[in-house]
Amino acid sequence: MNLSPGQAFVQGLYHVYLLHTATIDELNGWVGALPSIGRQGVSFAISHSQEAYTRITDELYSQLLDREADAQGQAAFIQALQNGATEEQVIAAMLSSAEFAARANALVGMPGTDSNLNFVRALYKKILGRTGESAAEDNSWLAALPSFGKTAVVTAFLQSQEFRGDY
Repeated sequence: MNLSPGQAFVQGLYHVYLLHTATIDELNGWVGALPSIGRQGVSFAISHSQEAYTRITDELYSQLLDREADAQGQAAFIQALQNGATEEQVIAAMLSSAEFAARANALVGMPGTDSNLNFVRALYKKILGRTGESAAEDNSWLAALPSFGKTAVVTAFLQSQEFRGDY
């Protein structure tokens, strides 16, 4: 199908933010909104839609907690995103959860090891895609946990140059 420039723009947004092809009615609806809200407005509306937030939340549950989102958790994270939370804040909440901490032992394959050490090692695996390089590296995070808490440690991983450079 030959798309107009406006339709092609909207179709591109659907592919990026919603991971599917827009119907002709969806395309025409958004193209009709272009004169009043512009490309930036259409882009914002699609990227901040309920459907986009649902996709983000479902993807994060799968990637970080290795399961499908439950209705209550999904609704809470979608609401947080609608209220202005960033994707990074949602990731931090998931990775600092009791559920992730409980899974850390299985994730790094070291049951019986200190749960905080397994938590740190699981963060390396999930966030940086690697293991810690040394005991000193692990110990620096372990020392930070009591003072700063899990959310701050997760946030530090997410704000690291290594993570930002890899993603």
